[in-house]
Amino acid sequence: MLIKRKNTYVEAQSLWKQEVIDNIVPLHMTGSDHTSGFYGVGKKVVADRVSKSSEARNLLASCGASLDLTDEAISNLNKFVIKYVYNDNKSLTPSAARASKWRCQKKKSLTRMITDSDSLLYHFKRVNDMTYYSYRSTQIIRN
Repeated sequence: MLIKRKNTYVEAQSLWKQEVIDNIVPLHMTGSDHTSGFYGVGKKVVADRVSKSSEARNLLASCGASLDLTDEAISNLNKFVIKYVYNDNKSLTPSAARASKWRCQKKKSLTRMITDSDSLLYHFKRVNDMTYYSYRSTQIIRN
């Protein structure tokens, strides 16, 4: 895929390392035309965190591996959202991260709160489906 920059074209793969390119579809979990985003968290910030962390890439790797979203994949995606989207290294669950964020706010506001577990599950299912079908279509095209 080529990206137009002013009067030249740049090959998209040259912009990132191969490890990050392998996770670019599940990384759309942070928001795209097809999925909702996380309020107050930009895609570029999360992409930079993923490019610097092998743990983040490993957590994303289970997304789209199969059409059925496994408990392990849900756990990995929860960890990814808590640690790399919302930058919370202490919380283990979305509810603990929500409570921690609420306590830290000086002016209480629900606008930037971490998404609850039920909403995250639907979000993960959508991203998993997109990733699975994207990978499948790529394999079909290559064969």
